[in-house]
Amino acid sequence: MTQMISKTQAPAKGASRFDPIAFFERFGVLIFMILLLVFFQLQNSNFLSERNIFNILTEVSIYGIIAVGMTFVILTAGIDLSVGSILAVCAMTAAYVIKGDNFTTVDADAWGGFSWLLGLGICLAIGTFIGFLHGLGVTRLRLPPFIVTLGGM
Repeated sequence: MTQMISKTQAPAKGASRFDPIAFFERFGVLIFMILLLVFFQLQNSNFLSERNIFNILTEVSIYGIIAVGMTFVILTAGIDLSVGSILAVCAMTAAYVIKGDNFTTVDADAWGGFSWLLGLGICLAIGTFIGFLHGLGVTRLRLPPFIVTLGGM
């Protein structure tokens, strides 16, 4: 026996109803971001100026670079808890080299510091060395990445 299904029991394939829960699950963060932009623009008319947007992008660029590296770590089922600590050590070392208060060499500039390129090079070398040590701990010693990077903090 076949039963007939009335149109009230099954909705038509083309017809869809607006689901506010699904809409806010999908677009809620975007809507909240737009509301924040409108709110801060109403508080200060210079908020969406070209200069302020450039300043904001300049300030968050370091976090974007770190996020790209962390994406690769997470995609390979790893974890790195020491990223912020390594960033701080490298930045402080570079600042120490550039400022150069405690250096008494002839090579330093008249204001007592070294070139920012030297500071950048030392910063990259220290970060690479610390990452190399963490990599050795994970690959050669077969320690869990969580423990290695927690200890590296």
